[in-house]
Amino acid sequence: RNLLSRTSISTIRDSSKINFELGYDINLEQASGIRIKNTQQSIGDFALFGSAEYRPIKRLVIRPGLRVMHNTAYKAPPVPSLNVKYLIGKNLSMRFSYARGFRSPSLKELYFYFVDVNHYIAGNPNLRAEYSHNFNFSTSESFKLGKNTLKIENSLFFNRIENMISLAQNGDNRFSYF
Repeated sequence: RNLLSRTSISTIRDSSKINFELGYDINLEQASGIRIKNTQQSIGDFALFGSAEYRPIKRLVIRPGLRVMHNTAYKAPPVPSLNVKYLIGKNLSMRFSYARGFRSPSLKELYFYFVDVNHYIAGNPNLRAEYSHNFNFSTSESFKLGKNTLKIENSLFFNRIENMISLAQNGDNRFSYF
């Protein structure tokens, strides 16, 4: 079972130099059954988030954000983000973004155990949470071709993920999360 609740409030005024978004996320996951360690497990995420959009000049948009959360099983860090968009010309723009990431393992990755003639999949209760740094830089240019528009985008990204969780083979047809 999974309960997810998210609510946000935001302002969107093109004429304003500052807009914002504030909200919360609640994600509660519960699993029970013979394939779950100790037949029942649960984990929860409770988060508050906010971002502001600042336009110091018409061509520049700066959007910092922050997410603060509590995870019932893992220590979650504050998760900041920053997005910057600059209009170089009428049809040419440039964007840069950075975001810190956090992901706790799911109940399936931690506690699921499924073995039959064709499968051997075991959860790993010793998993650590994933942490990441994500960078993105892109440019975008649009051209009018008669009644059509051609858009060219170039994008570069770099992701650094610590403790990335993945299903891997650890023996003869035996799989577990590492």
